[in-house]
Amino acid sequence: MKFFLGGEFCLGSTYLIPTNEQDGQIGRICVTYPNLPDGGSACPIGGPLADEFERLTDYMEDLFAAKAFMDHALTVSEPGLLEALGIAGLIKFLRCFESTSGLRIKPLKLSKIFNHEDRARVKALIWTRHKFVVHDEQTHPMKQSVLLVDSDGEAIDVMVTSSKQDFRTFAVSEDLPRLIELALEYVRTAHLSAGDAIKSDWNAQSATEKRVAARGNREVVIDILREDGDETPKDASDFSQQLAYIIPKEVLSK
Repeated sequence: MKFFLGGEFCLGSTYLIPTNEQDGQIGRICVTYPNLPDGGSACPIGGPLADEFERLTDYMEDLFAAKAFMDHALTVSEPGLLEALGIAGLIKFLRCFESTSGLRIKPLKLSKIFNHEDRARVKALIWTRHKFVVHDEQTHPMKQSVLLVDSDGEAIDVMVTSSKQDFRTFAVSEDLPRLIELALEYVRTAHLSAGDAIKSDWNAQSATEKRVAARGNREVVIDILREDGDETPKDASDFSQQLAYIIPKEVLSK
């Protein structure tokens, strides 16, 4: 498990706790914090500030990954690997700005991070992803079937001559590492600010309130809860059951 707390106590370890699925639980994860000082505690928190801290952590993880992909691309030369790393970085970066569900209902806002010119570049990258990464629409008008014949005019082979571009050939893709850095700088700052606000709110409590809330625990147990309508696979080793659990039934039935 990854921790983005930004301090010397952020190192932790996790282990799974078996459950019998009572009370809607799918499973439980226990996180321990061995580097806490003597008498220190790990305290689960909630509320708007905690939600924002978790949201920003999610995006920071994506942006760190995007940066790592782009940095690694500088060390390789094989075309297929370069394209794969570029696609991975592009997807990790762009999904920070698109609303889905859960923590991503509130995506990062382009207007808070980029100037007008860079917002246009991000939108161009979104278009590029749709046309050249997801659907590959650019290849269709650039293919030509060619029949090869010998000196007697007999057909000997059929080939396709094609001209295909990966998204890295477009000038806008050169902006991706710089745009990732700008987004990461913004999220890091916001993440630190949210963390500082959480600590300030906690420290504003009385000594008694803090002592009661802390309780001396050095680990946190997180319940993975079943949502309404979930049908958790009974046998986690059965791939078909896992697939049916992850992917909506209406998708699998098509």
